[in-house]
Amino acid sequence: MDEPDTHFNPKWRAKMIQMLNYVSALEINAANKVTKVRDQEIIITTHSPFVVSDTRKEDVYVFEKGENGTHYHNPEIETYGASINLILQEVFRRDITISGYSHTKLEELREAFKNITDKRHIKNLILDTQIELFQFGESIEKFDLYNYLSIKEDEIE
Repeated sequence: MDEPDTHFNPKWRAKMIQMLNYVSALEINAANKVTKVRDQEIIITTHSPFVVSDTRKEDVYVFEKGENGTHYHNPEIETYGASINLILQEVFRRDITISGYSHTKLEELREAFKNITDKRHIKNLILDTQIELFQFGESIEKFDLYNYLSIKEDEIE
């Protein structure tokens, strides 16, 4: 199946492997849990960390283009049950957990401190940046910027 999850909402993506287990079930117990599946292989291409999180690392193949062609390997981490953030980082090589646009805005806020040495100016910029951060939802990247502001506050005191 070539990216069957492409048009699924996140809730359905998170349930995709579970749904495939029901489709291929031979036995389901009284608690509606699959106890036996057909002896078969299903090959799925995906860019969904949800699908990867329901798959053991030995069944996940990461394809990467290089100078000498395309190569594949299994992830180094156990993917089964791994967090979406960890899979994004380790399998999809995406260190940033938010969109590019909002990440760029956070980086611009951080860059505003470059080459500023006046303590009063830095203090005002910290306050302005903290106010600006109220517009952002919660993320690791936002937390990192708050941490950076805390370091800047310590430096000027």
